[in-house]
Amino acid sequence: MKKTILLIALLIAAVGSPASAAVISFSPASGTVSGIFTVDVQATSLFTGRNAATDGIISYGFNFAIGDPAILSFIGASSGPLFDPPTTQPGTDVFGAASGLGIFDPVTEPLLLATLTFQVIGVGPVSIVFSTADIDTNFFQGLQYLESPFQEPISGTVSLTAVPEPATIALAGLALAGLAAARRMRAAR
Repeated sequence: MKKTILLIALLIAAVGSPASAAVISFSPASGTVSGIFTVDVQATSLFTGRNAATDGIISYGFNFAIGDPAILSFIGASSGPLFDPPTTQPGTDVFGAASGLGIFDPVTEPLLLATLTFQVIGVGPVSIVFSTADIDTNFFQGLQYLESPFQEPISGTVSLTAVPEPATIALAGLALAGLAAARRMRAAR
């Protein structure tokens, strides 16, 4: 009886789909920004639940949306060092193919997928939402692998507060001081 239960448990474990566990993160994930700044999209636990001897990463692709385009402006994207320069593919805002035949274990983690550059053009709270909403129907979305499951989702939210650059604040303060001085001079006449 114990052997039968053990055999059933082993069969369930073997038949179950691999626990794919790549973790996507964003740096910074939150904080205060000003001027021109970057957000890194990176991955860890790349081969957890996968056959690291035969599986490899072939590309990444994702979409992103700026919560308030009056606060942030997208400047451009660059790929991590193990990927070709980024492009767009159908249904993606940013796509990068692995240089060569793929990226195989061992890999230094976190693996930098892409760096996105933004510029603050307004003031206030703003979010950048990353998604692979069409991952089930679009081959170009997600973190792409050679073996099943072929795609890992790339999703998350970066919550930021945009503030003016310190130089802008200093210039505004200088202008206000000048206006106050001019007003005092007029009042003294």
